[in-house]
Amino acid sequence: LLHGLEYGVLGILLYRAIHQTTRTLGSISLAIICAVGFGISDEIHQWFVPNRQIDIWDLLADTMGASIFIVSWVFLTKKISLYQRMKSEEPLQD
Repeated sequence: LLHGLEYGVLGILLYRAIHQTTRTLGSISLAIICAVGFGISDEIHQWFVPNRQIDIWDLLADTMGASIFIVSWVFLTKKISLYQRMKSEEPLQD
């Protein structure tokens, strides 16, 4: 659960950074790929740390956390943006 939360936050930060600089539709995929790549490097690093080991379930939790958080973030920010745009376009009622 903690892995999913940590990599979810990492995924959102990666998405925001990538989207701000590239403004492409592939920002979501690239952010997920970067988060998974970081998760893989973390698991490889743990191989060299005493009393630690590589765990595929940790990597799966990292991937799922990043993916779910990024997609949720994009969905929510688009909905909020649309709502604000619609609200600002409403005519004033007497």
